[in-house]
Amino acid sequence: MHQEIPPMKNTVKGGLAAATAAVLLLGGGGSLAYWNTNADQAQKTITTGDLSWTPSCGTWDLSGGLSGVAQNGVNLASVTLVPGDVLSMECTFDISAIGTNLHAELEVSEPSLTNASFMNLAATYALDDFEGSDVSATSLITGSATTLSVTDGDVVTVDLNITFPDGGATDALDNMNVTAFIDALSITLTQV
Repeated sequence: MHQEIPPMKNTVKGGLAAATAAVLLLGGGGSLAYWNTNADQAQKTITTGDLSWTPSCGTWDLSGGLSGVAQNGVNLASVTLVPGDVLSMECTFDISAIGTNLHAELEVSEPSLTNASFMNLAATYALDDFEGSDVSATSLITGSATTLSVTDGDVVTVDLNITFPDGGATDALDNMNVTAFIDALSITLTQV
């Protein structure tokens, strides 16, 4: 006798189909397999710039006096000034200002000069830009800071001059055997 198998219910069929789909999605390994893709961005190089300078100062030169004799490369520790003498020195600064958006400014600030008024010293510095044009001639005693915009490759010159003028017989006697001190000239290169 042949027994007829009852038809499978739709709920059972639907359950088997859902279970099969779940196994396919999980890839049989228990993790949900979303589609994805990727692409690598090529390595890039980032480079920073530079803000610096190469200073070069010459020696002190002495000229003037009643003799009018000029001496180059004098040692300040062994020089004694007389009325009419002029001490001078030149410094150059090769500017490196590398940066796409870099703007820089060079500033020269006055140093203090002790006993300058007593000795009637006239101390000045002159700042020349990269074209050799005189930007300023500023007193080291009463002057203020001088600024100059600079770019890469500029060569800036600072000339220092200290003059001991002939102040007359009275001043000349008062200024014998006097010592003055000049502090370092402050030169700053700053991004602006």
